[in-house]
Amino acid sequence: MPRLRSEKARQSVMAAMRAAVTSDGYESVTIEGLAAEAGVSKQTIYRWWSSKAAISVRRC
Repeated sequence: MPRLRSEKARQSVMAAMRAAVTSDGYESVTIEGLAAEAGVSKQTIYRWWSSKAAISVRRC
């Protein structure tokens, strides 16, 4: 049985993306930085989104 996405993790990644874009600009955002800020692994992010652009498209 596949694991369901954690809504808490999803919200954390989205909040980390908003904060990073607001403070440093989109070009400075990294998956590593998002993972650290959100408290999730890079694998978690890549499992759900293919790139940082895919995260930003979700309307942070």
